[in-house]
Amino acid sequence: MSGATLVQRFRAARAAGEPQRLVEALPYAVFIGAEARLAEGRLHVVVPFKQSLVGNPYLPAIHGGLLGGLVELAATLELIWRHETERLPKIVTTTVNFARSGQPRETFARGEVTRIGRRIATVAVEIWQERPDRPITTGQAHFLLS
Repeated sequence: MSGATLVQRFRAARAAGEPQRLVEALPYAVFIGAEARLAEGRLHVVVPFKQSLVGNPYLPAIHGGLLGGLVELAATLELIWRHETERLPKIVTTTVNFARSGQPRETFARGEVTRIGRRIATVAVEIWQERPDRPITTGQAHFLLS
């Protein structure tokens, strides 16, 4: 499927039930080493820790830009996974709320489509490390669908 468009690749990944194929189609996701997994029917994005993700070596803490990018990535993947489209959704805005520092360890994210209309979709995202009920970052992304 090397000559396939992104929409075709995403459609094939959904049909096969293989969310990791979504990640493999996105250069930023590959760059950060992201993995996509289904857990209890939900799509989770996992970023294994590597030293290059540290933004503050004195704490140490994961770079806030990675967490902001992960909000956008998790929202995009959730929307693509749940919503059949002929075109790729275009991000309009992203809001990122930092609750606490990300520690140098594996990081998880999941999105939930909270609104989907004819033209606009909204996805809420939670990012955590040890426990999903203690998010380190939350966010929201709005997408233009057409």
